Amino acid sequence: MRSVGRAPLAVILTVGLAACALDLLPTPQACAGALLQGLLAPDGGDGAVVIADSIEYRVVWPDEYVVEPGPPVRLRGSTGNLVASAGETVYVGGGMGAGDRAWVACGYVSRDPP
Repeated sequence: MRSVGRAPLAVILTVGLAACALDLLPTPQACAGALLQGLLAPDGGDGAVVIADSIEYRVVWPDEYVVEPGPPVRLRGSTGNLVASAGETVYVGGGMGAGDRAWVACGYVSRDPP
C-alpha cells in the first residue's frame, strides 16, 4: 500500500470522502421554543390556521403532518393519528418564521397541553 508521509493513502482517501459526504447532508434547523395555543380552524382553502387571542395564525405544519380540509378540518400527525379537529384547542410548538408571517410548527403539536 502506498503511503503519504506516515499515513496510508487509503486512510487519507477515506477521510477525504467522508468529509465530502458530510457536505451533502442537509443542515439541521433549530426549532424555536415558543408555544402557540389556540383553536384549529379552516383557512378558507385546503389548510388550517390557529386562532389565538382573536388573531389568525397561518401555520406551516411539519412535512409529515396532513390537513384534511373536511368539513370539519382535521389535522393528522406523522402516523396518521388525529391530532385535532376544527374548533378544538391545539398546542403548537415552534415560532414565527422570518419574512413570511407564518407560525413554523416544530417539536410539540397536540390537543393536549405539554
